Amino acid sequence: MALGSLLLFLGLLIVVSLIVAKPLFDEKASDLHHHDQVSRWLAERERILDALAELDADWQIGYKRQMEIYQWLFRKNGFQVSNVGYFVYVNAHTDRKAFDGKLEFDVKIIPYEGSDVWIESALLEARKTLEADTLPEANMDCDFCLYRKSVQDALAPFQKKE
Repeated sequence: MALGSLLLFLGLLIVVSLIVAKPLFDEKASDLHHHDQVSRWLAERERILDALAELDADWQIGYKRQMEIYQWLFRKNGFQVSNVGYFVYVNAHTDRKAFDGKLEFDVKIIPYEGSDVWIESALLEARKTLEADTLPEANMDCDFCLYRKSVQDALAPFQKKE
């Protein structure tokens, strides 16, 4: 469990570092417009990070699935793995006047009880799809499917007809 949690922590740390590493304040910028832009960016950043702390937004299912896949992989390799994993959520303090060469963070540990019962059937279905001679139908609720369908339609005139 420790190695899986470490890998997940490193992945999440990369995502969080991309969010917080962007400079938040420009000490030389004094115009009101720039201050308003920074304030709006900070408010949006806080909204996104607060949603991440709860892990219940639709777009966060990927984080949960990632943890469940790690749990499944370790179990398949003979490790005893708890159903409970932990997300490490770090959020940089934004109330400081300047960074002065350092960032300070609030850290939250968020427990999550995973279930890997879906993984084997999903892998079998993925393999079946990959080995098929035809592409699956596009789902119009899926961004990737919409893209793939557009490419398929664009290439249709160049494909051999049977």
